[in-house]
Amino acid sequence: MTFILPIANQAGSAGKTTTTIGVAGGLAKLGRNIVIADGDGQANASYHLGIEDPKYTLGDLLLGRCTLEEAIVQTKIPGLWIIPSAERQVTEVTELARQPVGAEQRMRRAFEPLIGGVDGIIIDCPGSLDIITVSAFVAAKGKKDNDAANVVTVIAPQVKEVQGIPKIERTIEDVRNAYNPRLQLAAIIPCMIPSSQAGKMYEQVVEQARALYGDKVSPVLRRSVRVPEAYAYQLLIQDHAPDDAITKDLNTLTDWFIEKDIV
Repeated sequence: MTFILPIANQAGSAGKTTTTIGVAGGLAKLGRNIVIADGDGQANASYHLGIEDPKYTLGDLLLGRCTLEEAIVQTKIPGLWIIPSAERQVTEVTELARQPVGAEQRMRRAFEPLIGGVDGIIIDCPGSLDIITVSAFVAAKGKKDNDAANVVTVIAPQVKEVQGIPKIERTIEDVRNAYNPRLQLAAIIPCMIPSSQAGKMYEQVVEQARALYGDKVSPVLRRSVRVPEAYAYQLLIQDHAPDDAITKDLNTLTDWFIEKDIV
């Protein structure tokens, strides 16, 4: 009953890490045991959860330089662990991509000991469709063996973000045909949505996404100054600003994920 869920985006700064931390933290608060795998060399998820300069990274794990037990770190949040990243992971990813055989399968194999031992693994993919993202798509799985293997993407409120979704869909199709026949795009999350006072364009982007992708488009996550504050203080947004609109949005999104049987 363990899901593996990649959260991916073809460009950075779209709300991917905020979504990862918010949903993982929300599930942990509901009593789930969740592992975050930080696949992004910027290591924002790791820093947000108080992990700086880790001894081992996800890159080390995939390159066979450490065991899963050595790589995984308990955070200060009950029920939440992380396989961290660091700046050096950018170099590790380059080395991984040069491996002659089976690089795209390494994440799936590395996570096998966690299957059945935790409720879920959420992968914060890098802001590009590189070997880590492909490996995450190969590793993706539903809670049960016959369930769909889901991928989630996020979009900032810009037309080019909606136009970039087909690129992720093509990568999903390639991985589905080659490695993971149950892989699908399960959700598109509009992030960093400004208030209506900022203009109609942002609402129109979300409307365009809904017209194209229907009920795959989730409730929105609004823009909030509480997000960078929570990052700076290394706190869950839910703990830093329990009454803020962004916390309500994250709670709604977590409930939506549960209702959709994505997590």
